Amino acid sequence: MAFQYAALSDDFFEIRLLKIVPAENQNDPICVTVENVPLESEPRYWALSYTWGRPSPHFPVDWDDPKATACITVNGMSFQVRHNLHEALHMFRSRWSSEYSWWIDAICINQNDIQERNRQVSGMKYIYEKCEATVAWLGPADASTHTAFHKIASLAKSWKQRNARLKVLVIADTDVEEYTEILRTDFGTSVQPWEALRLFFQRFWWERSWVIQEVCLAPATIVQCDEYVVRWHDVQLVGIAITQHASSLGKAKDCEQTTTAVWSTFSFLGSTAAAHHLMLLADGRRQYELTTLLPRIRRTWATDPRDKVYAVLGMCRDEDMIRPDYSLCVNDVYMQIAKRSIETTQSFRILAHCRFPPHGLPSWVPDWLDRKASTRIDMPRNEPGVERRENEIRVYSASGQSKAVFRFEDHDRQLIANGAVLQELAFISTRHSYGESRNLSSSWGNDADILVHHESLRKEEAGADAIFRDCRWLREWAAFQSDAKRDHPWIDHIDWTYRVESSNDQFDKPIYLPSRESLHKAYLKTLFVDVFMTDDGHEHRISAQQPEALQKSRRIVPEIHTLRSKGRAFAVSESGLFLLVPGEAQVGDSIAFVQGSEVPFILRPWRAGYLFIGECYVHGLMDGLAWELMEKHRRITELRIL
Repeated sequence: MAFQYAALSDDFFEIRLLKIVPAENQNDPICVTVENVPLESEPRYWALSYTWGRPSPHFPVDWDDPKATACITVNGMSFQVRHNLHEALHMFRSRWSSEYSWWIDAICINQNDIQERNRQVSGMKYIYEKCEATVAWLGPADASTHTAFHKIASLAKSWKQRNARLKVLVIADTDVEEYTEILRTDFGTSVQPWEALRLFFQRFWWERSWVIQEVCLAPATIVQCDEYVVRWHDVQLVGIAITQHASSLGKAKDCEQTTTAVWSTFSFLGSTAAAHHLMLLADGRRQYELTTLLPRIRRTWATDPRDKVYAVLGMCRDEDMIRPDYSLCVNDVYMQIAKRSIETTQSFRILAHCRFPPHGLPSWVPDWLDRKASTRIDMPRNEPGVERRENEIRVYSASGQSKAVFRFEDHDRQLIANGAVLQELAFISTRHSYGESRNLSSSWGNDADILVHHESLRKEEAGADAIFRDCRWLREWAAFQSDAKRDHPWIDHIDWTYRVESSNDQFDKPIYLPSRESLHKAYLKTLFVDVFMTDDGHEHRISAQQPEALQKSRRIVPEIHTLRSKGRAFAVSESGLFLLVPGEAQVGDSIAFVQGSEVPFILRPWRAGYLFIGECYVHGLMDGLAWELMEKHRRITELRIL
């Protein structure tokens, strides 16, 4: 007979807890008992975090099949569970006390009762906050597990024993010798531990959307593979140590043989959702804006696409909260969350995470199932909820100090905002891919102060990115303009297009009027979106800095270009404005300034409104100049974004 759930109370928040019945023989069937318990009674229990499917690529594919199950008994009646959970229950029965109570979603929530699911997911924050600890079950062990857990323990121990001055991201020159010894001890010459660590982070648990909430909200977390157990804090220390080694490796002496191990491990860790989990969870139990959380888990997977939103609600600010509703379709949930974000933040920041073309959604609603969109780095902006330090300027204010004005129509599918179209795109370069500048930082080294003394561009010979060395995108436009013989009121040099083939010197003569600087320098600042980053990670406007400040940060400047131009293209408007636009933009698309938005938009006329293509950077017009002119000439109107 199949197990039948007893209904949970509607009068107070109640959960189900299970206990695993001891067995005389290891191969005996799994038996558990389940009871309803009021959460306010403060029961003692452990919460399980795990994958419903196979735990890693090296386990049988049929573990991912929802129909491939194993039978256990719940209160003496049959119940089907997936294979990975079955393995976990086996391990807990043999290694954990039978007195422990457990909260396990697949058993403790009636997955066929939508109303119950809605209420239990709404209370997930409290379920994990009140547990004894979360057990992160990464699955059964494999041949590499012993080595991986041993390496985690040794790296964590090494970090804890260090002097405080050796726990910084970039090691000081005075500590290089001592750091070099640590590096040799941590990495050694054997590749095996690092391959084992890579397989550890390759387990699918790291890609789950729910991991952030399940770990961050719990009082403590342990990570387990079979009988191997490690504290979550030690895993975090490993992530920090690997990041430090990757950042300081260039200072170490005679450690060439460790380079491969460091970079292969760091590169893999950085390309997985594990890095996002480790960084986010290091921030403790702070509450976030939804627009901060959702992009951080975009690379993750969820069995139910609606959980790409619901999985982080427990860490959101109260004003961002929505009630989970599994009766809604996926698109309705994503529209609801985009609308909620715009309303609560009184901004259009959520639109930064859209990617064109939309798949069944309005163009202004991000598709959180689109994992590729996570590779698009949004324009730098003020971090929500973070106070600016004294003397720290606002990154952009394209619409001045105006406040957002908007409404929704057509069952919330249309976003109507106040704004104005400035002009259309007349030229778009070839799209920039990440591979084109992946070696940019190492190529420029300490000669990257190009925005102060950009003659260095012409002196660099081997390895420099063509986009910089030859002003490739600018030359593409020059050739286009020479054929078209167009005049541009925003550029002060009427015959410059006919003399650009000889050298980059010719780009120094025409003046880019919005910023009163040479085309060459305006072009370079456009590629960097006029931003540089200091060693402490703060972003600043290049145009607002003195040359000395830029020279101090010249090592970091090319890396900003690599991030900001990824998936984008250089564009020029009808009047000669320089832009960095989404790679999906087309000639004829409109440049729009929207009231309350820090950055301009690229919109495409369509039917009775516009499609949102993406955010853009317009050099010289990011501080409200265009908005002031459009307000003065009364060009502000309603823009209907479909």
